[in-house]
Amino acid sequence: SAGEFDAPSTKLAKGFVEGAGFATPLVVVAQPDEQALIRSFRNLERVAVVAPGDLEVAAVVWARSLLVTEGALPVVTGRAQ
Repeated sequence: SAGEFDAPSTKLAKGFVEGAGFATPLVVVAQPDEQALIRSFRNLERVAVVAPGDLEVAAVVWARSLLVTEGALPVVTGRAQ
């Protein structure tokens, strides 16, 4: 969860991706106010971090995995409807 990322930690993000079994390329969708999480994931290889309002079909097609934070989920589902 985003709450695990109280401070930026690329090491924690890498461990999360590996532990959860996410395949790369991975798209992480997070709200702009989730800065610790964004900074944690943005430096990982083959990982793209986008705001829910910036999520495009091309990014979803590119990705083998999609990780959407709880804060971003309502925006993503609202746009999909």
